[in-house]
Amino acid sequence: MTRNKKIRFGLVFAGLLFFFNPYFAVIDLLPDFIGCLLIYIGLTRPALINHTVREARAAFLKLALIDIAKNVILLIGMGAGSTEQPTALLLISFSAVAVGLFFMIPAIMKLFDALFSLSTLDDCPALYQTKKKGLSRLDLLERQTIRFFFLKEGLCLLPEFAALTVSAYELDGKIPLYDFIGLMRTVAFITVLVLGILWLIRLSGVFAALWRDRAFFERIEKKHSTYLATHPGVAIIRRYGTAFLLLFAGALLLCDFYLDFKNVLPDLAAAILLIAGVLLLQITPQKKVATVASLLAFGVIATVSSHLSYRFALDFAPSAIAKDQAAADAYFQMWVFSLLELFAFLAVLALLLLALREVIARQAGYLPTGAPSEFDQRARKEFLEEFDMRLLICFVVGFLSALCSFLYDYIKQLPADGSLYMLEYVWVVDFAFALLFAFFFGNLLSLVQKGIGQRYQYD
Repeated sequence: MTRNKKIRFGLVFAGLLFFFNPYFAVIDLLPDFIGCLLIYIGLTRPALINHTVREARAAFLKLALIDIAKNVILLIGMGAGSTEQPTALLLISFSAVAVGLFFMIPAIMKLFDALFSLSTLDDCPALYQTKKKGLSRLDLLERQTIRFFFLKEGLCLLPEFAALTVSAYELDGKIPLYDFIGLMRTVAFITVLVLGILWLIRLSGVFAALWRDRAFFERIEKKHSTYLATHPGVAIIRRYGTAFLLLFAGALLLCDFYLDFKNVLPDLAAAILLIAGVLLLQITPQKKVATVASLLAFGVIATVSSHLSYRFALDFAPSAIAKDQAAADAYFQMWVFSLLELFAFLAVLALLLLALREVIARQAGYLPTGAPSEFDQRARKEFLEEFDMRLLICFVVGFLSALCSFLYDYIKQLPADGSLYMLEYVWVVDFAFALLFAFFFGNLLSLVQKGIGQRYQYD
């Protein structure tokens, strides 16, 4: 029987910290979807014993997916060029913020409802007792949190709206307001930073009061242990659910999105998430070590490759490749590391899919406890063959994505003469295949998770 870890809501607190940072020029330095995933994982154990916590957990998973889509749309809009299509980017930014708030506020309210439910059912007076104006600590924090999120979104995006609006108009060749956009950004950043610090102080006070009530956590942990004792398969389902969530997040970050020749979705972060997911898989030690080692190598090589590509774009013009030996050497070095990145990714992909195949064979689907009948053997074979085909499709799509990424690294620095100018748009094909791979890989993980649930549904 696995050891029952203590419930302390540390990941919930860490996840909320990701909502603190203000934007700067529409860039979210600490992506909200990572905070959502941390909260989702942090609520896993208490969700087994409380339906209100389960609702909050589902809301933050939905919010994470919405935030990922929002960031992708904003990146595409920024990549299209704000000076060329200011109105379109303005509409995209406003719509993204509105949709984000539409899902964020209900998720936050459900989180506080979940904490209130736990505090009343398992007696944590520090959370539910009224303090002032008939409101508890949770009520005050909930109100301040909602106000802070509204102000953060509005204040941080207001300068961008102003910049995009005035960029479409010129008065006698001058744009007076544009000179103050930088000042507006600074004022908005500082204002949200101050409001965020005040919010952090109250947030820390509430969680500090929560953590001091040891008896409250003991009662929750006792309920959780009792549930696991009567449902032994839940621990395995939960373990793989967390692992697959990390693997899917890593696959999403593998999508290369370039702004001024710089990939804004670092492959090293993707490798770290994938390593965390692989470490949770119950596979042979040899396969786990090989997969983790290949991911580490890929993360390092991809980081070096991106740096060399970016430095080449800053230091040399594409036309200098045939004229300057230093430019030719830098281009060759960039090309070699791009090729190494391709091979490293293919090794990672093959090992990762083989690890998933072992998980499928060991954990997914119906497994008879006694000697399997001929019908059981045939059904099991068909089950595994179906997943083998899905694994093959994931490998093919991943290979095409990696190949397009390599080709883009190779041709993006070529002189843009004649028809070669069109080759700059290969990054769109690369990005599309990467998203397609993330979709197929996520669908595969969801099917494996469903199969594991079928295996342990009677526990």
